[in-house]
Amino acid sequence: MPAIYQPTPAEITPLMQRARTAWPHMADAVDRAAAILLAGSITTSGSHFLVDSQSNPTQIYSVETTSQNRRASCTCTNFETGGYIADGRRFCKHTIAVVAYIEILRQQLLPRVCGDSNSRAVRQKLAAHHRIYLMHVSNTTTITNIERDRIFFSITWANAPGRRAKLTFASAADAITFAHWLHRAEPLPPAPAIDRYDEAMAKQQAATEWKVDLTPDQLRRWYDTGSVV
Repeated sequence: MPAIYQPTPAEITPLMQRARTAWPHMADAVDRAAAILLAGSITTSGSHFLVDSQSNPTQIYSVETTSQNRRASCTCTNFETGGYIADGRRFCKHTIAVVAYIEILRQQLLPRVCGDSNSRAVRQKLAAHHRIYLMHVSNTTTITNIERDRIFFSITWANAPGRRAKLTFASAADAITFAHWLHRAEPLPPAPAIDRYDEAMAKQQAATEWKVDLTPDQLRRWYDTGSVV
């Protein structure tokens, strides 16, 4: 099966520490999930994630996540007999590991999507750095690359009670498609002092005519052409 991206300890450790703080009653499961991530014990099959058992080298568990990564289920005995409950969701160490893995993928995705295919500047950027960046297909939620081996996957806004909406993968299959691409991608360059979207917002705010009702599409058009028309 194709290889997927392996997160670094620098990505795994702070994320799992936040989970440990948020869910102290299942700190042991979080620690075991961190060990799964650090060992690179997550693989994929179709639209499912597979997690190697830590106690039985011949056992592999299948983890399935729902749209927006809000819920996950696992074939392990612990999950099937109750598992751990947090934020109204049931977990085991395998589902914690997969949910955390998808969050790490999401954090990798956001700085790599640099605009949409309608922008000539974006297409040129991808042509020059095709193993670093991705783009929207026109003004849609479909993401693609500019390499010979084209990929397509979808993103969506995820809403969680009491939390701000965030962009994430529309499904586990979309996350897996990105994970395969990210495995062979090049590292992101050092982050500039201000990112492209914030720079556009700063320029717009400094303009003589400040328009607070610009849509994201209008904002991208304004940034690329200087006009929202």
